[in-house]
Amino acid sequence: MNFQASKKRANSQIESQQSQIAELQATSFALQQKVDDLQKEIKELQSQNHKLNHHIKILKDQNDDLKFTQQKEATFMIEVEHLRTDNQRLITLLGSQNKDLRFLSSLETQNSDLPECLLWVPQKAFEIAHQFREKYKDSDYLGDKQIQLLLFELNKVWAVSQFEQQKLQNSINNLEKQKIQSKTNVPYSEFQLSQQVERLKKQIKDLKKENLDLYANRPERGTRSIRIASANNTRK
Repeated sequence: MNFQASKKRANSQIESQQSQIAELQATSFALQQKVDDLQKEIKELQSQNHKLNHHIKILKDQNDDLKFTQQKEATFMIEVEHLRTDNQRLITLLGSQNKDLRFLSSLETQNSDLPECLLWVPQKAFEIAHQFREKYKDSDYLGDKQIQLLLFELNKVWAVSQFEQQKLQNSINNLEKQKIQSKTNVPYSEFQLSQQVERLKKQIKDLKKENLDLYANRPERGTRSIRIASANNTRK
């Protein structure tokens, strides 16, 4: 009877231990699944980080383009100075007796606050005015038609010049905006991504430790019961 009771208790304890082992295995599987999910998320974040670095490279290239555009703008301003010289030549060629042109000449020297764009003319405008002067230099009278034609041709030159200047300014403004974004948003996003990756790595480390602790602390009473039952059986 004692042997049967011991055997029954041992079997009961074995079943209990097997149930606990099954629970531990289920818990371990769930933890491993969570680890796999976190590792997958880390890979996705690493992919995002790669894309972010690529975006940063593009912005750096755009920043280089901005510097080139600024250099181009500086060259443009030098050309403006040359055009101002051409403007003075135009005034001289059109004749010193023209009061309006003399007024513009004095305005250039007396009004330093006058916008520079009003003090120069394109080379094409100079050529048109020179051709007009040569064409009608021997004429005693200029009619409205001839004057309107001159103004029309000059207006076309200024329209093209203003369009090109606006294109350049829009390009500069756009690159300046991208430069500002590259100095603010991108570094912050990169920092956030780095922090998230570190957090996920820590979670994986903690989960693996928890998994190992579960196996290390699993009950061993079932093994002892089997040994006790075997010893009693030997004595019988």
